[in-house]
Amino acid sequence: YYFLYFNKVLLDSLGTGATFKELSGKNLKSVKIPVPPLEEQQRIVSILDEAFQNIEHSISRVTTKTQNAEEIFQSTLHSVFSEKRETWVDTTIGNEVDFLAGFAFKSTQYTEDVNGIKLLRGDNIIQGKLRWDGVKRWPKEEYEDYVNGAGEDLDGRDQAQAPAYHFYLAADYQLADGLFLNVNLDGKDDYYFSAGHAEQSASYTLLNGALSYSTGGWDLSLWGRNLSDKDYFLRGFSFPNDPRDGYSSTRWTQLGAPRQFGVTAKASF
Repeated sequence: YYFLYFNKVLLDSLGTGATFKELSGKNLKSVKIPVPPLEEQQRIVSILDEAFQNIEHSISRVTTKTQNAEEIFQSTLHSVFSEKRETWVDTTIGNEVDFLAGFAFKSTQYTEDVNGIKLLRGDNIIQGKLRWDGVKRWPKEEYEDYVNGAGEDLDGRDQAQAPAYHFYLAADYQLADGLFLNVNLDGKDDYYFSAGHAEQSASYTLLNGALSYSTGGWDLSLWGRNLSDKDYFLRGFSFPNDPRDGYSSTRWTQLGAPRQFGVTAKASF
């Protein structure tokens, strides 16, 4: 097997055919392979057996160390948070965390249509994962009995500027007194730019962040937007404009802002 695997060029030269090469059984049987003496074969097998034993032993050791590391991590967490330290202060969750409420979807408008938009609600968030069984659905925005200006029937097509989802996830962390870090994700599903054509924006997720420092009446923030420098589109069109292609309809798009960095300073007095 390994001789054939490492001699693909030889096998390819024995194949015939123009569309794809076929290696006949007759040609394959004619390939000469080196066969070592029985003693040499036994020596090779013993070397491989020892190698496989060492590999199994290494895997076992790695598995054990991983389990030990997990136990140490859990033990450290318990020791840190189970006892209050002298320098710790009492506070409330409300003082440390900002709760952002999303759109209030009315239960009377839920749909049983399996093609509806899945709603991620508080009931679907459990420790360590998201639960999608028994999820509620929101009616998908679609055209009904609609013909655009070009005479195209858009019945059943998603409405323009109506992505199936649009999310914003943010995390704020206090690094020290007055020093804060914010990281957030802003994402959209794909959607049609307009009812006048079929051009679409692909789905995308933007990574943003800010490092802020507050002292006295001063607030200083170093921020970055679209940190992964992702290409995404804000607007899209389709119309003929280039004589080189016979004035055929062409896609034209406006890109969103690339990676940006900035500093914002505020003073209160």
